[in-house]
Formats: sequence, structure tokens, C-alpha cells
Amino acid sequence: MSGTVSATTEPPAVAEPDDVGKAGGGAAMRVLHLLDGRGPGGEGTALALLADGIGRTPGFEQQILQLGRVGLAERAAALHLPAPARLSPPCGLPLLGWRGLRNFLRITPGIELIHTWSPATLTLATLASPDLPRALTLTRPPEGPVVRWLRMLLEERWGSRTVVLATSATVRRRLVEGGCPDSSVHVLRPAIHMGRIDPHARAALRERWGAGEDDRIVALLSDPPEAADAREAILSVGLADESRSTAGKRLRLLLHPRQVGMLRACESVRALGAVSRIIVARKVDCPWAVLPGCDLALAPGPAAKGLSLPWAMASNVPIVAEATYAISEILEARHSALLAPPGRRDHLVRQMLRMLGDERLRWQLRDTARHEAYSFFSRQQYSRHLTTVYQQMVSGEPIEVPPLQVTGGLRFAGRA
Repeated sequence: MSGTVSATTEPPAVAEPDDVGKAGGGAAMRVLHLLDGRGPGGEGTALALLADGIGRTPGFEQQILQLGRVGLAERAAALHLPAPARLSPPCGLPLLGWRGLRNFLRITPGIELIHTWSPATLTLATLASPDLPRALTLTRPPEGPVVRWLRMLLEERWGSRTVVLATSATVRRRLVEGGCPDSSVHVLRPAIHMGRIDPHARAALRERWGAGEDDRIVALLSDPPEAADAREAILSVGLADESRSTAGKRLRLLLHPRQVGMLRACESVRALGAVSRIIVARKVDCPWAVLPGCDLALAPGPAAKGLSLPWAMASNVPIVAEATYAISEILEARHSALLAPPGRRDHLVRQMLRMLGDERLRWQLRDTARHEAYSFFSRQQYSRHLTTVYQQMVSGEPIEVPPLQVTGGLRFAGRA
């Protein structure tokens, strides 16, 4: 069996450089991005990261190949990504498309590097073209079986051609502790495009959600949305809402439809009368689209990782979170957020009430978080560092991601 490239797809579109030209005026090398709609690379935050880097790497033209799932192309178009070519693997399984990918590479000249966005697409690229250098961007820590599989890919004879680009030290730590070679895993801080955040959208969003002036809307952060413990979040919001400290303000939790589906079987949630506290919005998996309408971002539990957190920092929304390793890597207690001990609902509720009840504190924390998001997750910095990594991979040099520029948030930089 082999995958087939969609006959209705035009020749792969190549992104034009945004505000940077081709290095040296010569012919640009070509990078192929492999997207799998079922994996983390198909999530809204990961697609935004791809969109915010594509066309901004001098000397490299970039094109996208999508594996199955037409809906992924629609999401890519909404983020202004160039139209992808589409490969239809048998049974919709990415790994069965290796022959189709091999044929695609044979008829598409000039591809010097493959950038994958999920472990499945990395495996596919390794099978189809073991001689081409390959990069894998990971936006959240993988589970144990995935770590073991990546370790095998990185240690076998083809591992010297593979580089993992982790968006946080937390992701890198998971891989290295799982046995992946230290020299093959590097931290490349992600890009947050401030232009995606519309601060003037607040009124329109709240009207769409049916939120009144006295409603305080809490966004639940995680990638993907269903990974978060929505039951724990609604219980915490319910306890905070019942406290006299809210002074007549009603707290409501913004959830993705998939999160709501996971709540339906919870008797304890129904007992709290949670239905009236829930707002459902499909755009929750694109945080920049909903955060301007929110009053607080909540990041509880081990699922509070990935790219949603930097988006909350950039959106000027105050953050209350549990002090897990992933959270503490980019947020600091009483500096850029209010943190609670992991697993302590009473402390989490207390921090929510403190944040909502102190306007000056809210302003200080969200202003610091936004400044640090601008400093450490800048689009220009990400594109520059990605270009450096591409050049090193193609030339066979050791990978060295340039250090962060020190423009503020020194305590954060020290932990990074």
C-alpha cells in the first residue's frame, strides 16, 4: 500500500519571505513541513507557530505537505498559511504513507530538509528519506512510549540526521531523562505573534458568550484543551464563586466543546449547578482568539503546559496556576503570576480570589508577564534562531541554538 498525493491539489505553494530577503541573493533551499492533523502539529497553537515562522527564514523557501484530514487545510488557511499539498495515506494512518512521501520527494526538486511536527511524521520522514536531515518540533512533553520510540530513532544509524527542537526546557528534560541523546535535543523558544491578539475584541466576545458586566470569565489553559482537568477547574471556580470575596461577581469558566463532553458524567459538577457557569467556545484551542474576552487564565494540574501559557502572558490576562515544573519554567510567583502548590484546590481558590480582588496586583502581574512574553517569545528571535538551526542542519555542523537576548525578566532568563 502507498499514499497518494491529492490530484486536486495545486503544486505546493511556497511562502514568500515576509520582511526578510533571501540570503546572498542565490537560489533558496527548500524546507518541507509535514503536518499530521491527528498529532500535536495539527493543534491551533502549533499551526500558529508554524505560520509565524514560515517565510521568515532567509535562504530557505518553505512548503507544507498535509497528511489526510481536509479540515487541517481549513485551519491552516485561517492562520494565513500557504495552501498545503495533501498526501492521503492508506486508512488515514501517517506511517502507511511512506511510499507516497517518497514519490512526492522524487517529483519535487530542491528539498534539502524535512521539518516534522509530530513523532508520527518524524517516523514517516525517516522511513521515506533517511538521507535528508530532519527536525521535529515538540510543543509539549511526550508520554513514556513516545519518548522510548524517539530514543530509538535518535540512537539508530539515522539518528545523526535528526534534531529535536523542544519549545521548553520541560520538554527537553522529559526526552533526555528518557534516554534520548543530549546532543540531539535542543530548546528553541517559540514565537508569539502579538499581532494575532486583538485587545479591542473584548466587548464582541463577551456579547457572543452572553456574559454580563458582572461576569468574570476564567479561561482554562492546556494543549490540547481536553487534556486539562475540566472537572477540577469547574469545582475550583464553583468554590471561588460561592465565596463572599467575589462581591457579587459571577465566575464563569470558558471551555472547549470537547471539555464540556468530559464533564457530563460528573455528578459532583451537576451538584454545584455548574451548567450556568460554563461558556462553550470552539476557539478555545486558539487562545489568542478568546483570551481578550477573559478576566483570568487558570492553569491547574500537569496538563498546564504547551503553548497556551505564553499566549496568556502575551494577551495581558492575569494568570493563576499550579507550581509544576512546566509552569515554574516561565512563570514566577508574585512576579508574573500567582502560583499554588500542586494538588491543593484550597490554595488555588485562594489565589484566584486574591487575583480577582486586587486590581493593582492584577495589573502588576499581567504587565510583567506580557513584557516577558514580548522579550522571550518574539517572532523575530524565533525566526532568526530557526534559520541558524536550518543552516547548521544542511551543512552538517553541530547544532547550537543562539542564547536568549537579555532584554528583561532576568530571573526568568536565569532559570531558562
